[in-house]
Amino acid sequence: MQSAAGSTLVGILLGFLFIAFGIPLAVRKVRPNRLYGFRSAKTLGNAEIWYKANAYTGKAFIVCGAAVALLAAGFPIAARHFGIAGSSMADVALAVDLVPVLVAAALSYVYAARL
Repeated sequence: MQSAAGSTLVGILLGFLFIAFGIPLAVRKVRPNRLYGFRSAKTLGNAEIWYKANAYTGKAFIVCGAAVALLAAGFPIAARHFGIAGSSMADVALAVDLVPVLVAAALSYVYAARL
């Protein structure tokens, strides 16, 4: 049972981490750089595109973080309902938490490509 509680806690913390990283991007506080933000040749080459793309990415990270935290918090209930236990639960929880992250990354890429 501790692995279930650990997976839940890690998922919730991961969600809050995405929110924390998304806020500075969403409010356009991160200057163009090579370490943090949505980086591509297009965004690094034009400050206006950088801020637009990263504001969008920041908002996507905030939504993603909220989704990951909510999914992690609700996962133990769903796992009991569907009979998922032990290490299988940690694997399924990781997969479920990755979906919002991949969606946020894909949407950010598509948005930035259109700028």
